[in-house]
Amino acid sequence: MKHSLTLGGIVALSVLLLSCQADLTQNTNGNPPSPSSFTLTSGAFENNGVIPSAYSCDGAGQNPPLSIQGVPTDAKSLALIIADSSASPSLFIHWVLWNLQPQDQDLTEGINIDSSELGLTSAGTTAYVPPCPTGGSHMYHFILFALDTRLQFDSPPTDQQLQDAMKGHILGQTELAGSYHRN
Repeated sequence: MKHSLTLGGIVALSVLLLSCQADLTQNTNGNPPSPSSFTLTSGAFENNGVIPSAYSCDGAGQNPPLSIQGVPTDAKSLALIIADSSASPSLFIHWVLWNLQPQDQDLTEGINIDSSELGLTSAGTTAYVPPCPTGGSHMYHFILFALDTRLQFDSPPTDQQLQDAMKGHILGQTELAGSYHRN
């Protein structure tokens, strides 16, 4: 199942993520979050670098290690959406995490996340879906949000439901991008 996103969602998942002023990126006072030292990095690949095959369907298929730094001090939770922007005809969502602890932390390779904090992927599961493009290079966006609240859902949310719930609660956001090419 592929997901189509609203304009706010597309903006949030675009390469211009940090400079946009769409509804999704506005915090509780109606202003876009100011740039900060809030970062998401990986020890497995550089920003805009190549994701190693170990983290794809050609390898172990586990999530790559991620490091979160500079979380805004008033954040109550973090949310992460990983999307393939090269998928056609719409984005393919690889992982949806929400209500992560709001502090600097490392999400280790193959981390076991509490199922109550996992949303639905485009594959219809809550598990990490590794990159597995059918041809050519695809670009994957790891988008992390710092929120001023903890979110509540009765069942695992889709990426769109998560985005809707985050509107007006985003204190900061950052992105890590990587590509993967499959022969």
